[in-house]
Amino acid sequence: MKPIHRYLLAAAVVAVILISLLAAPTVARSTMTDDTTSTALLSQSFTGTPAAVPGQIEAEDYDTGGQGSAWYDRTPGNQGGAYREDDVDIEAGGSGNVIAFVKSSEWLTYSVDVQEAGDYLATFRASSPWNGREVWVWVDGVMKAQVGVPNTGSFDTYEDATANVTLPAGSHVVRLQFVRDSQNLDYFSLEQAGGPTVTPTPTPTETGNVTPMPTVTGTITTVPTSDGGNVTPTPTTTGNVTPTPTSDGNVTPTPTMDVSDLTNQASPLAAMITGDQSTTMLQAPGVPIGLQRVAGNFTSPLFVADAKDGSGRLFLVDQNGYVNIFYMNGTVIDQPFLDIRDRMVNLLPAYDERGLISIAFHPNFSANGKVYAYYSAPLRAGADPSWNCTNRLSEFTVNQSSPDVVDTTTERVLLEVDKPQTNHNGGILLFGPTDKYLYLTLGDGGRADDTGLGHTPGIGNAQDLTKLLGKVIRIDVDTMSEGLQYGIPADNPFLSNASIPPEIYAYGFRNPAFASFDSGGSNRMFIAMAGQNLFESVLVLYKGGAYPWNIREGTHCFDPAMNRTVANTTCSITSYAGQPLIGPVVELGHDVGNTVVGGVVYRGSNLTSLQQGSYIFGTWSNSFTVGDGTLLVATPPAGLDTATLPDDAASLTPEQNAMWTTSELAVANNANGRLNTFVRGMYEGTDGEVLVLINQNAGPGITPQNSGEVWRMVDANTPGLVPIGNGSATNGTPDVQIVQPVDGATVTGSSVDVSVDVTNFEIVDALGSANVVGQGHLHYFMDAEPPTEPGVPAVTEPGTYVPTINTTYTWQNVSPGMHNFSVELVNNNHTPIEPPVVRTVTANVNPAVPGTTTPATGTPTPTATTTIPGLNSSIDLTAQNLAFSLSEITVQAGAQVTVNFNNMDANIPHNFAVYTDSSASTAIFQGQLVTGPTTTTYTFTAPSTAGNYFFRCDVHPEMTGTFVVT
Repeated sequence: MKPIHRYLLAAAVVAVILISLLAAPTVARSTMTDDTTSTALLSQSFTGTPAAVPGQIEAEDYDTGGQGSAWYDRTPGNQGGAYREDDVDIEAGGSGNVIAFVKSSEWLTYSVDVQEAGDYLATFRASSPWNGREVWVWVDGVMKAQVGVPNTGSFDTYEDATANVTLPAGSHVVRLQFVRDSQNLDYFSLEQAGGPTVTPTPTPTETGNVTPMPTVTGTITTVPTSDGGNVTPTPTTTGNVTPTPTSDGNVTPTPTMDVSDLTNQASPLAAMITGDQSTTMLQAPGVPIGLQRVAGNFTSPLFVADAKDGSGRLFLVDQNGYVNIFYMNGTVIDQPFLDIRDRMVNLLPAYDERGLISIAFHPNFSANGKVYAYYSAPLRAGADPSWNCTNRLSEFTVNQSSPDVVDTTTERVLLEVDKPQTNHNGGILLFGPTDKYLYLTLGDGGRADDTGLGHTPGIGNAQDLTKLLGKVIRIDVDTMSEGLQYGIPADNPFLSNASIPPEIYAYGFRNPAFASFDSGGSNRMFIAMAGQNLFESVLVLYKGGAYPWNIREGTHCFDPAMNRTVANTTCSITSYAGQPLIGPVVELGHDVGNTVVGGVVYRGSNLTSLQQGSYIFGTWSNSFTVGDGTLLVATPPAGLDTATLPDDAASLTPEQNAMWTTSELAVANNANGRLNTFVRGMYEGTDGEVLVLINQNAGPGITPQNSGEVWRMVDANTPGLVPIGNGSATNGTPDVQIVQPVDGATVTGSSVDVSVDVTNFEIVDALGSANVVGQGHLHYFMDAEPPTEPGVPAVTEPGTYVPTINTTYTWQNVSPGMHNFSVELVNNNHTPIEPPVVRTVTANVNPAVPGTTTPATGTPTPTATTTIPGLNSSIDLTAQNLAFSLSEITVQAGAQVTVNFNNMDANIPHNFAVYTDSSASTAIFQGQLVTGPTTTTYTFTAPSTAGNYFFRCDVHPEMTGTFVVT
């Protein structure tokens, strides 16, 4: 249907409904009474006068799901009407019609109190002007029936549709889910049925079966074949897809009517929530382990791959777009094995989830030289220009004359997936250890909640089976299916449903950013899935499995519209397609870190403190500015043999999916038992031992330079363990001098250069090597004391960590008046050296006078952008739900701008930064990252040239606006 027709139809529908409201008969909401007999009607059909029927239905929780609205009238005598979005309360003793206009995949929810268990007849008075519309009936999260809505030919003509359901005594949540376009509902009633319960069987209509899922244009793109021919077209209809029934008339997948609860929502090992804080159920005491350094001088290490060709080479994937070869003896090959930096998007140095994410070697790599890479490329031609990037899966071949270098001219793009936002890329490539097929984990598209631009309304991308986003896919790289650059394994679980992409292996993932196969047991894949505000998950992958996002965050019910966790009685234990939701076997709160990093099932022999089959993983950090990751281990339940885990989700039992016990790993190398770094990834070596990837960067930027390292887990009592990332000063005390500005000097302008010389300087790294680049650096402070606690810089403006010996840092947009400027020499993990080395000077900053450029003694020349006296602007800006409160900010040229910034997103970092345009990488002003909920103040000088500029959050670049200078 064309857009204009949709708008005309919607307008007509609204008009018809409002007219019907005025003409509809008066209806009454019945009230509960103690003397009501359970053998009477369970509820009335909302007819009669308010006091006429002592009914047995509680309709206080009547609301619309998704984006639906409800029109209702409860005035005595049906005088006039009322309108309200979403929640509609039918009060005790009220009267009036309940007429809801509800779209596909939205729902209406009722609370029902049943006096006596039994079989009940559910009746819906509904209208539909089209064939094939349905209502699915859910009771307490279990689908009980699918009911066809009669084709009445118009919205204002109603007919009854019925279904039989069995209800135990007690309180229940009844949900009516609307399928295949719009429905009108006049009322819903339940009464005791005279006969046995009948569960309707799904019946294909002439247009298809019953698995509706909206699709969004441009989400999935296949690549033309080598002969230049056309490919299977990308779905382009915005709206609902009606699947086609299989040849035998069955509907796949058939929604499960009665299911086991696999969510682990009641497990005593599930993480807990108190207020807005989440807590991990850790088992004490911690398990001691040690770490030995293998190799270093990397930037942003994400992933390690092994060609398994007998060469001993390991391949480290750097997020910035290249792969380095290293060996377990510490040797690193400088020339990149693969370098695709020229094919990638420009990454944000402070924080970014895009980049080169992983590579995988063909199982027959020794013979064919094929390697596969997943990376973030610029948005492809033809994609929605409002989207962010296109993630690309490509095949490369090693240079025939040099086995240590990939020939990038051999790139063959297998698959492109357009991304609406920068984050939630997933992107782990793994070949199955037994089936030899290629698996790829895909995030839900980004942003938060699985809502907004590029996300399916109502159900999100992760639960939408017509999209690849939020899925794990499995393909055959050795064959080609029609219109594809790869083949589809014959036993992929959704092949019989033509509307579901055949690549999909499992669904319901937020950001499956880490994954590995168990090299023993039953070879199941373990996925570490990044959570949202409160919970992190470790999930075991099963064929055809339905996983919780965004119905749940981990084991906990989640309300995407409210961006928060809600009571576990408010959501389903099944997916929208009716399959059991498979909950995590490990759930973390954010008390141990804000992003899970995983992980491997331990099959080695060196870690005597760990049980074979334990899962070793960790968290990235608890801060976006200072690395403070946690290492963890989870142990399977007593009596669970992981070798007996099934392949197929349909065979999984709650006992097999029971939660594991989690403990912290105490690092023997460091006095505080912690890593004191960011944890970037983990890998299982060919010997079953575990490698840990770390660095000091929150993002892919090169500051501090070359801090990425690979460490190997060993027993805690292994001799020769050295501190991780901790250097120490030698050759006496280094001499640090601030040579500019001179103490007591006057600086003209709003920029202050702090120039520092360091002599008698030697910092040794963890292996005893002296003066390694990046091992020592300076912290800069303005109007703040140096840190009183290790690793917690007291910085009031963005600090820069740079290599010493001679360097300068410029404080931009400094307000007039007296200011203190300090520097501190620190180790590579941001902790002060012993004894501390701190220097401080005081300078008087004067605003620049227009037309003058003469600097005061010992001060730099003012920059071109200066503050014009008398001009100032104060802006109140809020970040909430990953959006700014203002889309446009207007200031005068050269004004002193104060931004009162309120970050209301809990545990999420934001900042405010101004650029010349959306493509610029160098900021006019870049505010310090702050993690919510918190407030901060930014002060800077507006550009002196009028025009339209651009502002954004650097961590979440979809948060943007126009910065207007007049």
